[in-house]
Amino acid sequence: MENKICVDEFLRGSLRRIWCKYPLKTEFIKQKRKRILIGKKLVWGGTCNICNLDFQAKKMQVDHICEVGTLIDVKDILPFIQNLLMSNDLQYVCIQCHKAKTKKNYEKNST
Repeated sequence: MENKICVDEFLRGSLRRIWCKYPLKTEFIKQKRKRILIGKKLVWGGTCNICNLDFQAKKMQVDHICEVGTLIDVKDILPFIQNLLMSNDLQYVCIQCHKAKTKKNYEKNST
């Protein structure tokens, strides 16, 4: 059982690392980013799709609108990969809104 948990965590972590540089994600960011004024400087940033505020790019994340799902069992691998890497239901959100949305989804699924 302990070995299975390690394999699941390894797979999930590896797939999420692939997602970080995945072409679909990087192209989405290029389409959504814009120049915003922070103080007196023009920097890359974007508008959060949830709170509609502007943030620097380093404070923005790409979120899957529909949950990617969990990777608990072998049968979850293909749907997890499809949802993570082949989904077009993306939104550009600030870190705070992304954390709040993820926490809400986690709480909803644990009850």
